[in-house]
Amino acid sequence: MNTNSTTRNRTISRCRAGAWPMLALIGAGAAQAQQPLGAFPMCEGSAAAVIDCPDSSGHCLLVGDNEVRRALYAFRIDDTDVDAHWQRRLPLNLDDDTELSDIEAMTVAADGRLLVFGSFSRKGNCDRSKKRQRFGIISELTGPGPIAVDIKIDRKPNGEPKKKINCERIFHQTALDTDLGEAICKQIMDAEQEAKAVFDVLKDKKDRGEEVTEGDQNEAKARCNEVTPYNAEGAVAIERNGSSEVWIGLRSPLLPMHPSDPERKQLAILLHLKDLDGYVFDRAVVLDLDGRGVRDLAVSDGSVWVIAGPPEDLPDGDTETRFQLRRFPVDALADSGAPIDTELVDPGLAVSSEGLAIVDGRAIVVIDGDQGKDLEDPDCPTPSRYQIVDLP
Repeated sequence: MNTNSTTRNRTISRCRAGAWPMLALIGAGAAQAQQPLGAFPMCEGSAAAVIDCPDSSGHCLLVGDNEVRRALYAFRIDDTDVDAHWQRRLPLNLDDDTELSDIEAMTVAADGRLLVFGSFSRKGNCDRSKKRQRFGIISELTGPGPIAVDIKIDRKPNGEPKKKINCERIFHQTALDTDLGEAICKQIMDAEQEAKAVFDVLKDKKDRGEEVTEGDQNEAKARCNEVTPYNAEGAVAIERNGSSEVWIGLRSPLLPMHPSDPERKQLAILLHLKDLDGYVFDRAVVLDLDGRGVRDLAVSDGSVWVIAGPPEDLPDGDTETRFQLRRFPVDALADSGAPIDTELVDPGLAVSSEGLAIVDGRAIVVIDGDQGKDLEDPDCPTPSRYQIVDLP
């Protein structure tokens, strides 16, 4: 198994960065058939990691659900497959003030701690969401009772959580001192300003005492989808000298043009966390994902693996647009200037491929489902699925 597990807390199995394999050609990975994953309420799997199974031996696929705010789910991994019926709910010790909304990324630090990130995105109608703008650190996944989570929430002086995404809040000055960092900052701010204008139409109508109709909401959702404001859906911890560099991948916005290479356009953004004390970035790089954004990240054998997908939501029923599995050398992150080229491994991942874990030469891809509106219904209208891709 191409993982290294920490035994101190029986938390996560990690893949260490090594040498970039010399390959003359990257062929498409051999993808197995999609299989259902889990049962209600775990319907919308959106983040993945590999862990030592809680309370038993072996390795498990850990899944976060973007509609479940106070629990994660574990599924046993055997030699060839995921036991999708071996579902363990791992309750998190969170309450209404600290719960994690819209979990879209998980990764593991070098010391075995699990990092769980909200998307920091807006709602569908472009309203801000404070409960999405936080992340949690978990030291142990075992023990009696709900799992302790160290929640990181950026608060105002009065104690209220901050909701506004801007450069002053999320960027350290060292990132803004580069042309690339300045360009990324401007693009994020422009997208956030457009998103604010979308929601302000609804807000102003409500403030005037007018009815906000379903048509108004639908129009706002359509416009917000075109704007593609800030949305972080990938995280990866790169181990270096016993510590971790944590990178966050943005689904949106894309950088429309590289500041020093104007021919390189529609680039995906990776942001480097300054530390785990807060959501502040001190470096940035950009990836060429052929006009796609980051849907998840993983690391294995000297490569960073990427699920690449559209920055916007796709229309209901779209089964033609394909997500992709790509990779690039870990060492490329050391150079934050030029765009990082990525190699296409599998051009045909399923729509809504959202979670990625690498185990023993295989990629486990978690595919989002739909919880539906009837929370009393014991079945998922559209269950989560998973697919195993044998890697080259």
